[in-house]
Amino acid sequence: MKPYAFPPQASEEYSQPAQYYAAISPELGGRFYDEIEGLIAQLCEQPDRVWIVAVMHAKRRPDYWRERI
Repeated sequence: MKPYAFPPQASEEYSQPAQYYAAISPELGGRFYDEIEGLIAQLCEQPDRVWIVAVMHAKRRPDYWRERI
């Protein structure tokens, strides 16, 4: 797997929902984590380095992350 990086904002956006879902149900938290990690693994199969700029809810402020690139 190729290396990937999270800027601090995206790292927080990943950990906050993971903690939220895990508080509801450890199984739900695990499913969220597995889904995100699976997507990261798919991205890392691509030929270039992966830089994840946001982990976002698609219906909440959809374009807020654009200033990060």
